[in-house]
Amino acid sequence: MNRTGSQNHVDGVAIPDRLSLLDLIPLEDLQHLQDALAEIGRVKSVISDPDGHILTMPSNDIPVCKTVMQSSRGSQDCLRNLQRLSGKMKQERRAMIHHCESVGILKAAVPIVIQNMHLANWWISQYCTELANPSQMVFYARQIGLNSDTLLHAAEQSVQITRAEFEKALNLIGQLAQKITLLGYKNLMLLRDNSKLNHLQSELDRYKSELEKLIQARTVDLVNVNKRLKLEVLERDLVEEQIARKSKLLDAINQVLHQVVADRSEQSLAGTCLRAAQVLTASPFGFMVEHQEDEWQVVAYEHLGEAKDTPQPLQLQKKFEVHGIWSSLVQTGKPVTIQSTIGNPQWRPLPEGYPKIKTLMAVPLPRQAGISGFIALANNPRGYALIDQTDVESLAKAFSETLMRTRAEQANHHSEKRFNLALDSADEGLWDYLPQKGYVYYSPRWFTMLGYSAGELPYSFETWSTLTHPEDLPVLRKTFAQMVPGLEDAFGIELRMLSQAGQWRWMQTRGRTVERDADGRALRIVGTLIDISKYKQVEMALQKANEELQRLAALDDLTQIANRRRFDERLADEWRRARRDNTMLAVVICDIDFFKRYNDTYGHVKGDDTLYAVAQAINAVLKRPMDLVARYGGEEFAMVLPNTDLAGATRVANEVKAAIETLQIPHEASRVVPFITLSFGVAATIPQGNSPAKMLVEQADKALYKAKAQGRHKIVQADPAIFTNRRAIP
Repeated sequence: MNRTGSQNHVDGVAIPDRLSLLDLIPLEDLQHLQDALAEIGRVKSVISDPDGHILTMPSNDIPVCKTVMQSSRGSQDCLRNLQRLSGKMKQERRAMIHHCESVGILKAAVPIVIQNMHLANWWISQYCTELANPSQMVFYARQIGLNSDTLLHAAEQSVQITRAEFEKALNLIGQLAQKITLLGYKNLMLLRDNSKLNHLQSELDRYKSELEKLIQARTVDLVNVNKRLKLEVLERDLVEEQIARKSKLLDAINQVLHQVVADRSEQSLAGTCLRAAQVLTASPFGFMVEHQEDEWQVVAYEHLGEAKDTPQPLQLQKKFEVHGIWSSLVQTGKPVTIQSTIGNPQWRPLPEGYPKIKTLMAVPLPRQAGISGFIALANNPRGYALIDQTDVESLAKAFSETLMRTRAEQANHHSEKRFNLALDSADEGLWDYLPQKGYVYYSPRWFTMLGYSAGELPYSFETWSTLTHPEDLPVLRKTFAQMVPGLEDAFGIELRMLSQAGQWRWMQTRGRTVERDADGRALRIVGTLIDISKYKQVEMALQKANEELQRLAALDDLTQIANRRRFDERLADEWRRARRDNTMLAVVICDIDFFKRYNDTYGHVKGDDTLYAVAQAINAVLKRPMDLVARYGGEEFAMVLPNTDLAGATRVANEVKAAIETLQIPHEASRVVPFITLSFGVAATIPQGNSPAKMLVEQADKALYKAKAQGRHKIVQADPAIFTNRRAIP
């Protein structure tokens, strides 16, 4: 039911302005009611909406009407009568009776109205003996093209009632329809009010539950707030330490992976891994042992700070005897840490040529990588912590997988395997994309890096797209749009992805096509996903610091405007732009008059203050972002004015001159006026050919010296013909 506008009232019940009869009485019940009343009144009956659209099936059809409707003209006559009567009913909203004297039919309609709401029309009709006139029926049958005998026979078969009986049936139907409709409406309102009451009760219960939860949550928050405040400092310090540690670990792993890219030997790879582990754990001494050719061999050795002429154990004894703690290490595959070898019954001194061991940590190489061996690190004066062990295990894992893949590549000579050697297995997720099926396999680590449970999200490319930041989504889609058709073989991109906690995390993903169809389109693309959020934070901090350094490098410390270096860079850029666009470029050079006398009179501190005030006044005059003023040297300032001719540059010089005069900075030693003044040299040209930008500065500088020679506190323009003559010189 559609409710709009104001409401009427009947018996204290509010009535909406728009309502349908079918909102009050179901169609099936309405049909049964119509059939019953039509049977009682022995009339034909049907119900329509106020516009004449039929709502129910007709009850008790009249043979005469049925026969007339077989004629096209008869059907049209009936339709016109119905439309005329419906329109009148819609306007007057009262019961009406229409006589179809040509066939002896009485037709009437009762409007179903609640107050001023016209809901429907209840139509009844029947063959009336008082109106029946056989001669008229014969005449009408001929008019509409029917057989008169057929029409008369239909009249004989029709139920015949008197006008009084018809009006009685009409009155009964009208009263019953009106009462039943009102009862239906009240029932509808009751149901809706009851539904609203239930809804309000439900809302009240929900608000009550939410309020109780909120009170409970607030209570818990108040209890825990002190704990959180205490933990924040500790967490921040811990995060900073973890970032620094992870950064060192990443550098160490990158050093190992770089050996693959550089295509170095296995011994070089082992040495790089060992040195990285020593730096990571602050270990002066270390060595790596691997089981090769049925014996344990030292594959890398490093003693930081050892004299170069000291014999290396690799030269003295490549074979390594595995016994004692070394035997336990390779058998159990568990790391060994000794914080002090003094008095330790498990410790046995190393062979001759090795340094004396004070503290030791030995980490086995991962067995699942198919390599047997270990990395031994020694003599960290503070001993070794669990984080040292964890980092070296990650490094050992990366080294082992890199070594195995290097060996596989050497055996297979397959260029595709070279990409997999760069996989950082320390902490990364894997994905496997089948473009033609739209399926993407995500490894458990892929999910957990983003805080989701393995398999929590669908294995589809849409999952990846949904989690990607809207600003980075075009990069992701463009990348795979190039990979799938075979336009690219491999890629590496950085993007932000939404974690389960609602945070955007920086991720690095790399991928390569490993299978193609006959047309070169990708059938399978595999790759990795790495969380680089912490490293990205470091990178952004460094970038911000670099930007600040660049800004400071281009700034004059005293005047806080651009320095000579920035001026030269900007002039060169604008010179090239003006030459390309064939536009004017102007330079204005100005100098504080008798500034040496000013310093001698007022002192250098006051002189510095004056330089700052003059610089800021000039900068305030330059309104366009493209204009630049710089301290050119000493008490000299220079302005670069793009898209400015000689007249425009002169106007700017006059504005600067007026601004300085407004400052009224006393200068009793001046030979011009007793205040600080400036002299100006102005030059402008359109750069042509290979002429240098310094030519424009030289002419502005010469004009400045002319201004000084003419008594200072003046603006002198460089002769434009000078630039024309220079361009004319072959």
